[in-house]
Amino acid sequence: MVLKITYEKWILAFLFVGLITPTFAQAPAHYDPFFVLPGKKGEKSIVVASLSSDVENLTETTNSVLMSKFSPGENTEVGAQLNFGFFNNQAKSFSTLAVGGKYRLGKRRAATLTLALPAKDVKDPGISLGFMNTYRIASEFQLNQLISVSGLKGYTSKNSIFVLQGLLEPIYTLNNKWAILLSTTAVSDSEDISNHLAIDLKPNIDWLVADGNLINIGCSFGLAGSKKNNTTAISISLLRSM
Repeated sequence: MVLKITYEKWILAFLFVGLITPTFAQAPAHYDPFFVLPGKKGEKSIVVASLSSDVENLTETTNSVLMSKFSPGENTEVGAQLNFGFFNNQAKSFSTLAVGGKYRLGKRRAATLTLALPAKDVKDPGISLGFMNTYRIASEFQLNQLISVSGLKGYTSKNSIFVLQGLLEPIYTLNNKWAILLSTTAVSDSEDISNHLAIDLKPNIDWLVADGNLINIGCSFGLAGSKKNNTTAISISLLRSM
């Protein structure tokens, strides 16, 4: 069945800046695990995801994510993400909690704010500020970009003042149901930017299974840097837009 609403209208996908769960518990820098600009006024979305940081040890490294968001105005969005470590030996059952919002700055860009709130694995609050932008290079090809700076104890280590994160994500839309994404993320901190660098690659696909229901499946592995992923991570997520 040909969908009446195109793929692009539902999601300009991933991020994941928040979806690949590390082997240790930490608050996500973005409450929304996907790269999605604020929706129309009144639009609501939920995400349910299962994420493992080590494909060879699924029963001990898997987290569950629940995210809900709402657009109260034409340019604004608010949301919250809960992370549960039921099958992660290095995380508590109620691991992290993050709330935040986005404000649209134009047709293809927005500012983001995320607050890490105290939970079982994050004892102190944190704040993360970001900027997201997307370029439409061709009708079927676009490039997403996101940068963020996170501070306070909810995000930083003992000797760092802030954490830097970046996302570069080309997307190729095959048709109104399928898209291929190749996300590259870079993370470091102010203590030692060069020696604490982690650059990871995440190939993933989006499948619009029905009107407003999208499934994302992906993996992630280390590309460069001393803090890169040393294991292969996998994720599967369901996005429901209403």
